Amino acid sequence: PVQVFCPACGFANTFWGKTTADGTLIEHFGRRCQGWFEDDDGHREQCDFRFRFKNCPQCNAENDIAARRCRECDTVLVDPDDMLKAALRLKDALVLRCSGMSLQHGHDEKGEWLKITYYDEDGADVSERFRLQTPAQRTAFEQLFIRPHTRTPGIPLRWITAADILAQQALLRHPDFVVARMKGQYW
Repeated sequence: PVQVFCPACGFANTFWGKTTADGTLIEHFGRRCQGWFEDDDGHREQCDFRFRFKNCPQCNAENDIAARRCRECDTVLVDPDDMLKAALRLKDALVLRCSGMSLQHGHDEKGEWLKITYYDEDGADVSERFRLQTPAQRTAFEQLFIRPHTRTPGIPLRWITAADILAQQALLRHPDFVVARMKGQYW
């Protein structure tokens, strides 16, 4: 077991996880904070911070990864297996069973970027590139890549440049599947 502090309420959660020999947290498998709040009337409420979650496509609320309905708007959440089956039926989609990923950083006239390449067991690959120049681009990168791929959710990955992310690549995990859509001649 490992101890992970909630970034929302500060509660010391105990989850299954992995640490290095010196006790540095490498990965944890917690889903929701186990902390509780109590108001002046004695009413208790559990902290709603989620370490692992799936977003509602309707309202973007964070839901438990096993939830069938959104806790905010009550929209039916699509099962990831059903989404994968639907993607396999599409003619313009490439579905990779991801066995690894690599990161590469660079710089051009538009600024700094980070390229992530996902690989399957057969050697096929697909990549995506994130620009990291503006605050909006950096926020999008945090939300679309860092948050779902971190091995230690709730513990911020400290970075300033793309090289900082490369140095911490061991703290990131590859997805199980990647679904890429054809845009022009590129995936």
